Formats: sequence, structure tokens, C-alpha cells
Amino acid sequence: MHTTSRPRANAEEEERDSETAPVSGVSRLLAGKYRVVRTIGRGRSATVVEAVDARERRVAIKLFSPEACDGDDWRARFDREARAAARVDGAHVARVRDAGVLDTGVPYVVMDFVEGEDLVAAVRRRGPLPHREAVAHARAICDALACAHARGVVHGDLAPASVVLARGPDGSTVKVVDLGLPRIARADGDRARDERDDVRAAGAVLYYMLTARPPFVVRPGSYAPRVSAAPAAPSVLDDEIPPELDDVVRACLAADPSARYQSADELARALEAIAEPAPTAPPRRALWAAVPLAMIAGAAVAVALPSPTPMRAKHMTITVPPVLASPSSR
Repeated sequence: MHTTSRPRANAEEEERDSETAPVSGVSRLLAGKYRVVRTIGRGRSATVVEAVDARERRVAIKLFSPEACDGDDWRARFDREARAAARVDGAHVARVRDAGVLDTGVPYVVMDFVEGEDLVAAVRRRGPLPHREAVAHARAICDALACAHARGVVHGDLAPASVVLARGPDGSTVKVVDLGLPRIARADGDRARDERDDVRAAGAVLYYMLTARPPFVVRPGSYAPRVSAAPAAPSVLDDEIPPELDDVVRACLAADPSARYQSADELARALEAIAEPAPTAPPRRALWAAVPLAMIAGAAVAVALPSPTPMRAKHMTITVPPVLASPSSR
């Protein structure tokens, strides 16, 4: 059964409402231009609603709770990060379309509404994905991350629930949601995240697709791996997974950021080499074995051909001009 996947209400904990849940505590008209249809997710620090804009397009709106807006600089940080997120675009990106603060002081972000099934639902329904399909999805994730990184935006919270297999007229396509959303609250001690954190999270998502389990047991409220213990190689759970893919996953999940792929583009190239391996030359033994076979085949053809019909020689008289005749012939 397909489900509708939207930006998550909260990266830490989400409660899924039913498809017909009423919009509790949310005005039916937001910012004077978005008509709210229903609530589609609630978490401890945000609520996500489906709405329709002035052009009758479906959008998802994330409303942050006032309690999440801590610190004196949250407004400036929100405006700065929302502007950066709105510049991120790509075939696999669910775009940020608008952002602002309501009269009530509640900040909001408007995003593309993505209809489809997130990876959590897909893996629960199907089990581990075939490794070629998982690699294809991971390459699409890398494309979305590369688009964000080119704009100086780090996802910072990539997880299976933020990767949606969006349904469309031409089939399904991968969409990464919550890409570049402003982080209203900053946890004490959090360091600045960079591209390599997204690479590690992408590796964790790839591991989940291949094994139907997360690579690490992580602290509550976060999917991003925080421990250094190496998980079991995916091929241990599925012997059809090539060892090269084990190596890619291992590099992504390295505890030391310098040991990981240093960019989403670098990871994408590694995945491309697995998806489209270079053609290999046939073994030398096979080449040499082909030689006598070719000779035998040629001999068989020669034997099969009919012998040429002998031609009767015709007597011809050649007259040599005097100037060219030898003295003895004169």
C-alpha cells in the first residue's frame, strides 16, 4: 500500500496523523495566501500541514512551535537559512518555495508537496531493496545533496524518512525533502556540520535500503550515526551484494570524517562505477583458445568449397617487333 510522504514534522520524533485528521490549532488561512487542507504530521517542535496556494498548487507547510524558537538570534538565523534553502534546486530536490513568520510569531516554511512513499514505508513493505535499485536511489540522493552543497547548504538531518519515492506520470523518482530547512533550535555542543556529515548519512540510508536495518544504534531523537563501532557488512546479510558496495558503505560510515568520501559528487562516482562497471577484456586463455577454433573453422570452409574448374590454355602467337628482338633472332 502506498502512503503519502511529506517533509517530516520533526527530525527527532514524529507522530503520523490519519489522512483525514482535522487541522487542530492551525488557522485555515496561513499568511493570508495558503488555504490549509489538513494536518499531515505533528512532532515535538513542528507541525506539517497540507495546503493550497493562490495558484491552486498543493504545498506542504512546516510550522515550528514557539518553544523551538530559542535564543536571541533565531530570527536572523531562520531568515538566512531559509533564503539559502530556497536557492537549492534539482531534479531530486523537494524545493523550499516560501518562508516567513506569522503574526503570532510562529515561523513557517513552504515546500513542494511530494506524493509518494518514503524509504521507511517502502522497506517495511518490501524488505531490503535489490542492490542495483538501492544504488540507483543512492545516486539520486547524491545528486540532491550535491545541488545543496553547491549552494553552501547542508541537509544535516538526512534519513530514510526524508527520501521519498515520488509518484509521477513517468513512474517514480527520488525526492529528498527537508533539504536545507532552517534549524530553529541549536543543541548545546553541536558542531557545525559539513558535506561529510551528509555523506555519512547518505551511507546510512544506503545501508538501510540494503539491509532493512540502520547501521548504528543511535541516541534517541537522531538518525545521524554518532558512534564509531563498524556495522556488519551488507554482504553478510545478502551474498548477492558485491564486495565493492561493501567498501563504498564502509567508507561512507567511517567515524573519521577525513576517511569518508569528501563530497557527494565523489560518492556518486564510486556508486556509478558499481552501477556501470567498465567492460573487461576476455581472459588470455580464452583468446588463445579462439585461435585453433578459428583455424579449424577456416579449414572446414576451405574443404566445403568446390575445387576451381581447370581452364584450358589457348595457344597464342606473339609477334616481337624487330626493334625489340635479340641479335640472335635476327
